[in-house]
Amino acid sequence: AELLENQLNDFSIHPLYGMLPPREQFLAILPNKQGKRKIVLATSIAETSLTIEGIKMVIDSGFTKQNVFDIKSGLSKL
Repeated sequence: AELLENQLNDFSIHPLYGMLPPREQFLAILPNKQGKRKIVLATSIAETSLTIEGIKMVIDSGFTKQNVFDIKSGLSKL
């Protein structure tokens, strides 16, 4: 988010994830009143469980944390 904010002055950048304070979550969900285009950086859970008014495009990086069992160590890891 910081990298985008420093490079894209004409956009309103909003992260969206579960541990984000409620006020900041609402800023990502509510329609943008600043007259700027909005970019929402969301987790895969937020991406699939919400409909945000005015969002015209979703770009999914394909990166995800996945729990995998390692046979050699006998432990699960991300």
